[in-house]
Amino acid sequence: MPIEDLRDLPLGTDLGAELCIAGAGIAGFGIALQFVDTDVRVVLVESGGNERDPAVEDLSEIDSTGERRAPQDVTRARVVGGTSSLWSGRCGVFDPIDYANRSWVTNSGWPISEQDVNPYYDRAGSMLGLGPSSYRGLPAYAVDDETRRPWDPKVFEPVVFQSSVHDREHTEVVRSFVADGVEGAEHIGVLQHAGTPKPTHFGEAYRAILDAAPNVVLLTNATVTEVLTENDATAVTGVTVASLDGHQVRVNAAMVVLAGGGIDNARLLLASRGSDPRGVGNRHDTVGRYLTDHPFTTIASYRGRGSPALRRRLGHRWVDRSGTRHVYSVGARLTAEFQRNEGLLNGAVHMVEWGHRGTALREAKEVVDQVRQLGIDRRSASTLGAIAVRPDRLAVSAFDRYVLHRPSLTSPDRVDFGCVVEQVNDPDSRVTLSDRLDGLGMPRAAVHWKIADDEFQSMVRIADLFEAELRRLRFDLPDREPWRERGADQWRASVHDMAHPMGSTRMADDPNDGVVDRNLQVHGVRGLYVAGSSVFATSGYMNPTLMLLSLSLRLADHLRAALRPGAAALASSAETTAIAPTALPATATTVPGVRRRLRVGIIGAGDRVRNSHLPVLRALHDEFEIAGIVGGPTRSVAEVTDHTGVRAFATAAELVAETSPDLLIVAVATQVVDTAAPQMVELGVPLLLETPFSWNVRTGRRTLEKIRAAGRLVSVCEQTPFLPIEQLRRHVIELGHLGRVHLVQNDGAYFDYHGVGALRMLLGGGRQPSRAIATRADVVPTGDGEVRRIGTVVYDDGATLHHRSAYAGSTGSVLVQGSKASMVDDTLITVRDGTRTVTRVEREMNESRLAALVLRGIDGEIRWTNPFAGHDFDDDQIGVATMLRGMRDAVLFDVDPPYSAASGLLDMELITAFGHSASRGGRPIPLPLHATVERLRSSDLSEITSKITSRLSR
Repeated sequence: MPIEDLRDLPLGTDLGAELCIAGAGIAGFGIALQFVDTDVRVVLVESGGNERDPAVEDLSEIDSTGERRAPQDVTRARVVGGTSSLWSGRCGVFDPIDYANRSWVTNSGWPISEQDVNPYYDRAGSMLGLGPSSYRGLPAYAVDDETRRPWDPKVFEPVVFQSSVHDREHTEVVRSFVADGVEGAEHIGVLQHAGTPKPTHFGEAYRAILDAAPNVVLLTNATVTEVLTENDATAVTGVTVASLDGHQVRVNAAMVVLAGGGIDNARLLLASRGSDPRGVGNRHDTVGRYLTDHPFTTIASYRGRGSPALRRRLGHRWVDRSGTRHVYSVGARLTAEFQRNEGLLNGAVHMVEWGHRGTALREAKEVVDQVRQLGIDRRSASTLGAIAVRPDRLAVSAFDRYVLHRPSLTSPDRVDFGCVVEQVNDPDSRVTLSDRLDGLGMPRAAVHWKIADDEFQSMVRIADLFEAELRRLRFDLPDREPWRERGADQWRASVHDMAHPMGSTRMADDPNDGVVDRNLQVHGVRGLYVAGSSVFATSGYMNPTLMLLSLSLRLADHLRAALRPGAAALASSAETTAIAPTALPATATTVPGVRRRLRVGIIGAGDRVRNSHLPVLRALHDEFEIAGIVGGPTRSVAEVTDHTGVRAFATAAELVAETSPDLLIVAVATQVVDTAAPQMVELGVPLLLETPFSWNVRTGRRTLEKIRAAGRLVSVCEQTPFLPIEQLRRHVIELGHLGRVHLVQNDGAYFDYHGVGALRMLLGGGRQPSRAIATRADVVPTGDGEVRRIGTVVYDDGATLHHRSAYAGSTGSVLVQGSKASMVDDTLITVRDGTRTVTRVEREMNESRLAALVLRGIDGEIRWTNPFAGHDFDDDQIGVATMLRGMRDAVLFDVDPPYSAASGLLDMELITAFGHSASRGGRPIPLPLHATVERLRSSDLSEITSKITSRLSR
């Protein structure tokens, strides 16, 4: 529906809709876009218009009574698209410990966990123009320097920041410097991080989609001045909106979402006093409290270029995906273990470069272009002279760009290493109402931002640790900043915020501790929700945009579910101008961030398909549609159809040609794995390959090369690491309860490559296996003469993976040993102050269905919640369902698959190395396998194939 300007509506007009969203920034736009393929009537209200207006921007002016804040006119925008019109584009994910209830951090803990947010990161990332999940962890192609000179793993670990890309078809080069010169370093230049030339502007990128949606009205130049409720303030009824020229209308809606930002969400609730003088949702005096931001301080600096090695480690990388160049950088964050040991706040170090000179290669190109067009002048002659004096700079720059395919180093005037720490939640750090009124007669926001001594102490400790690590790793030391010796008060005077106001309507289960519940509904006010960074329960150190959009998409799903039955009944009964829904636009299926059903073809009709894939796909029928199936060569099409209840095809090619599936599940007989996978790649459809990826490592490498050359999306359906207990184990590790994990052991609990895959994920990424050692052992209990290998993998950092494969009828165990504690199967064993504590995992059941796995008594509790609790899935099916959902997001949002083909190949490479070592009397086998020893001996292959076949037939 066309965009409406409030100033053009007739006086006295009222609007009606099921849903009203106040604020067309990233959060508001993100929610509205999720409704364009529905018949829900939506009004999206924006204070500004398509361009910034100084008179409208004045509405954002605040009275600052606490620590200094960045200027509001350059950090906030009242315009279609909101602050996405001027943001820096830096994104990343919160750490698992950010959600945790930590005894040493006052008012810490979220009512939800990262498990609740993780499913939305890829959807949000696709809308923000982020790359293939590179923000989740350090990608394999960027770890070279980290593995040569790694951070002390007990202190620091890498953290990835990624830059949003607006123009994804014509991505420009990396922007190396922040948006201000050194002269601006003491002001706000550091807020404009380097990265991409232009991050995603939601107003420009997605306005046309809303314009084409018949059920959505975007109302511009319309500021929400009051939230309207029933007389007892227990339910929302709509909002009042006004423009500076005196127009005022009412939008009647039974559901309202406030998406006005970290300051204005609280301001609006406090200023809405028609039903309660305390404001809406403020019965417990929590609205506006717990305001946090991200204190930033430079901890060390180079004057000039400094250490190329350190700048390379913390500098920009890129990855090309689907025609777009995605830019990211790597910082260093405190480990969860170290935070627990020393009682520190979470924090991270990143690099900021100041200057104007580009890379040597870019300078050469610019001067050549200038000479061609205008001839040689004094400036171009000077540049050419500099290149002639230092041709090595040009050579290194060209080598970086065209051989190593990475950004070249620049010539900065200054390099700062800055630290951001999370803040303690202080109820006296808050947003209140000023006595001054704005142009619409609303009280302005009074912002009293506080910085605690805890932040200073954590900042000093991180700065000292960073300096010590640079010394240990023998990097050239940057100059130390003097604030560390001057005390907390002088430090506060030098600190500024990162313009990330958070927490003023924080999320909490108890209304005494926060404003909204876990579904972002205001406590005690039915139908009123809040979206944006103001709902964050803690601030972490990470830029908030990816998190706030992910939470907004989660809220949108909640609203869609609530509005689905009888949505029309929610419209206000008052006389209004309703938005009449018409036929949905053809572009609805292309709306970013919207999940749709995935058409799935199945290759194979054996037990694995019948017992796992088909039951899961049928149960998740809202998410997947089964397009067809191809059985084995010994069954007719009719037999397969009768056997599975699914339309059968004679060949995979026929299935693809007739049904156009989005995904193929390939579960063929084990004997033909190595020949089937390359053939499936040629079909041009994303693949989910059943294990193993390949029996022969050399063949597997060729298949992997084929996948990469064709640009195919391929995942291996290795569900073992995604079993409920394995997901809980990793969560315990991520929270730092075990410390640094140095031993993982599968003692007969999991079979073969399944066990290896589970163990590798428990060790975590970034570790490189260096050698494998194995022995052979006859397995007497099976009675079938099988031979098992007992293998050990030693990693470069000293970690050990020990594997003894399961056999039929065996009951084994899994051990995870860390520097602080250990976990054996479902038991966590900790020692604190000399006291040994044993805690067992509880399986919470809802009738016969698994609801959650819980470890109690560890900082409250550690919980894994079953996302499939509404279905009768066993643990194995939960693992398969997790893989399928992950693959669905990979297909829809062009992100990395849940378990890559390279991971599946590595599992088999380790199994193969065990075989080589065992056949050579336990001799260590270097990893990765050398080309001359990588093939399986024919006897090994025959043995494994018969073993698998025997196992499947039992």
